[in-house]
Amino acid sequence: MNSYSILYHEEQTFRRPTISSDWGRFDYYAPFVRQLGGLDPLERSPSAFFVMDDVIRHALEQRHTVLLPNLRTSVVSSNDLEYTSLFLTPSVHTFCLIMHPKHLQQLSHLAIGIPLEAANIKILRLSQSTQWKTQQQALFTHALAELLCGLDLEVFHCEWFSLSDEMMATILRMPSLRELTACKEAVAVSQILEAKPLSKPQIRKFVLWTHNLSGTSLPTILTNIFPSNLTEFRIQSSSGICTQDNLCSLILAIASYCSRTSLVDFALEEEAGVANEDDALPCPITFDTLKPLFQFTDLRKLSLMHPFDLSDAEVKEMAQSWPRIELLYCENNREDLEPRTTLAGLLWLATYCRKLDSLSYSFTGSGVLPEELMAKAAGHNLAFLSVGWSRIDNPSEVSDFLNTAFPKLVLLLWGAEPDSVDSERWQEVQAQIQRA
Repeated sequence: MNSYSILYHEEQTFRRPTISSDWGRFDYYAPFVRQLGGLDPLERSPSAFFVMDDVIRHALEQRHTVLLPNLRTSVVSSNDLEYTSLFLTPSVHTFCLIMHPKHLQQLSHLAIGIPLEAANIKILRLSQSTQWKTQQQALFTHALAELLCGLDLEVFHCEWFSLSDEMMATILRMPSLRELTACKEAVAVSQILEAKPLSKPQIRKFVLWTHNLSGTSLPTILTNIFPSNLTEFRIQSSSGICTQDNLCSLILAIASYCSRTSLVDFALEEEAGVANEDDALPCPITFDTLKPLFQFTDLRKLSLMHPFDLSDAEVKEMAQSWPRIELLYCENNREDLEPRTTLAGLLWLATYCRKLDSLSYSFTGSGVLPEELMAKAAGHNLAFLSVGWSRIDNPSEVSDFLNTAFPKLVLLLWGAEPDSVDSERWQEVQAQIQRA
């Protein structure tokens, strides 16, 4: 048996065939095993800790008993595929599988067999160790469809495999489904849900990876998943944007159908590094468009690919509406847009959003703010601040503000071109912060 760790590799060779007393010890400890496999803390991916040789695997295959009767979680990587089926039992609740296309045949065989041996799986997470081509995904489609048809999942997480209409419909029909992360065109999902909307408020988390955001598909999806218990609604797009009208429709749908106390995470994001230069730029979000979200006073995370078009007074009202916000991102890397808000807008966020940890925000100008207002904003725990194309006049005034309001700031990012005047001013701000 080969035993692997992060730091060393050790080989242990059995000098004799297994005997009955070996299986006695195995059977004694087997009921205590709740998880098989694990996550490599350095690579953050499933890692094989034991690789069985042919003798041991053959001996296990000859045993006609459930090997690990209380196994609840199985984390499977490529090296585990040969013996994973030996440990599938009805007790398995969580199954995490990292997939490489070179093991396509083994993966297909395993997927088809899972419903027969472990039909009670409730959490299924599929990830890829390397990018699968479209043709490779097509070869696995039948096996994945068979797998999904045999399960009633509470959680399905697979953000990379492009699901067929049939597979998406199968998942949405699962009575126990609570959390869904899937890759599928938004238009197709809306058509599936229009044909058969969910009949009860069962979805708590809905995350969709899609290619295009055009059309009215997102409001249709939202209204048809019966979102009164929805806590997280996230859309990740690789191309295309929401128009002003479609964005308004989506936000109004959220305000109309989602619970004010349940929804805590809303995101409309563009996948990093895949934007097409020919794509239209996201439209700015005005105060009137954003205001329906102010009723969600328990909101923790808001991330939008659109820039904010707000005044300082409007930022103040927004900040007062979201006292529990922890992450607030808007598109701020647009050189063509001049923000209407100033350093005072950042002051209101520091004053009223005391739980804020990560902020992407742009402003213009500098200035010295009243001491009594700075006293209320001082000592905020903000750790990350991205200012994008923010243009400032006086780096010293900005650094003084940041040192007072955000003394624990760990990372400051800006988007101005290197060697530009704006970049040099932000470099000066950074230097002054580090000296403080």
